[in-house]
Amino acid sequence: MSLKTLRSQLLAGLLVALAVVALVQFSFAYRTATETAGDVTDRLLLASARSIAEQVQFETGEIRAEIPPAALGMFDFGYGDSVYYRVTSGGRLLAGYPGLPAPPLSPTSSEPRYYSDSYNGKAIRLVATVQPVPVPGGLEQAEIVVAETLNGRDAMARQIWIGSATEQVILIAIACLLAWLALRSTLSPVVALGADVEARKPSDFRPFKGAPLQAEFEPLVKALNRYLQRLRTQLEAQRRFTANAAHQL
Repeated sequence: MSLKTLRSQLLAGLLVALAVVALVQFSFAYRTATETAGDVTDRLLLASARSIAEQVQFETGEIRAEIPPAALGMFDFGYGDSVYYRVTSGGRLLAGYPGLPAPPLSPTSSEPRYYSDSYNGKAIRLVATVQPVPVPGGLEQAEIVVAETLNGRDAMARQIWIGSATEQVILIAIACLLAWLALRSTLSPVVALGADVEARKPSDFRPFKGAPLQAEFEPLVKALNRYLQRLRTQLEAQRRFTANAAHQL
């Protein structure tokens, strides 16, 4: 096995480990991006619903609902989303879209209820909340529902995920570069040992030094030195035999 192959195998093992870690991180980043985009959308929906709820009042003998432009304009991020709303009180439609999906459980307090559904063939995210309205003789509950299509939320999730994935790719590239440099530095004593072996003269039987090498290569250096010692002993025996034979002749 060549040193180049050894280096390649070690680097390949590190790359496989980094790839597994990257896949796990990418999945976590995607989930985080989706959750973050969903949280932002839900906050905007609730802010819009509360802005509308503040304008629901009892006037001239009935409950009226005024829709402030800012309540709907806060969703304008340039992704072509559609915004829907509905305000009802006592089963009577005060404003908005009558066919808008109702929440699975109607809110009975000021706590908002978030849910997902479809409207006009498009997936939407909705929030429903109630607003107590003072009327002669007590309070009446007005229900406010605000919905938005998911173009902006999906685009936000993609942007967050792409940004996170880009950072991960850059980190992996840096890690690969550092790993390659580390392997090159780690294997440099082995390369130096190979160069020393190539440069030795046939008559040079000095033992090789194992000090610069890692402990894992120490058995190799010891075996190489023992081989040199055996070779030296055999060559000396051959020289003595040759000298004796020459003397006898």
